[in-house]
Amino acid sequence: MLGIAAGLLSGVIFAALIMNVRILKAEYPELAIMFWPMGVALLLLSPFTLEISPNVLYSNLKVLIAFG
Repeated sequence: MLGIAAGLLSGVIFAALIMNVRILKAEYPELAIMFWPMGVALLLLSPFTLEISPNVLYSNLKVLIAFG
C-alpha cells in the first residue's frame, strides 16, 4: 500500500510540475527550471547515501552521475 500511495503522490506532483513549467517558462530560462527541482531532490535524497556502504556507493557512482 505504501508503494502504491508513493506512486500516486509522485504522479500528482509530476503533473503539478508540468503545469507550472508552462507558466514559468515565460519568465525563467529552461535550464533554471530544470536545475531547481534537481537541486531540491539532491538535498532531500542525499541523507540516504549514508545508509549504504561507501564501497557500494563508489562502485556505482558513475552510473548515478550518468542518470542524474
